[in-house]
Amino acid sequence: MKEKKAIIQVALKNGVSVSQVRKNIQEALDIGWNNPDPKVQKYWKQIPCKGKKPSIDEVIKYFTKTAKLGYKD
Repeated sequence: MKEKKAIIQVALKNGVSVSQVRKNIQEALDIGWNNPDPKVQKYWKQIPCKGKKPSIDEVIKYFTKTAKLGYKD
């Protein structure tokens, strides 16, 4: 999976463990997910996911896809 490879690369580049990178990403995602701004909530709700909220891998996959497509808000 490309998402897991990206996380490994970030960990190696920063000299930290993969679990630390995942923890940091999850903390950032939780902050974004819990933002009360309706515009922010709308953005999060458009991310495809299997559960109630997107996983780290789902978010990375979505961000990668939208970056390639030149996403505009």
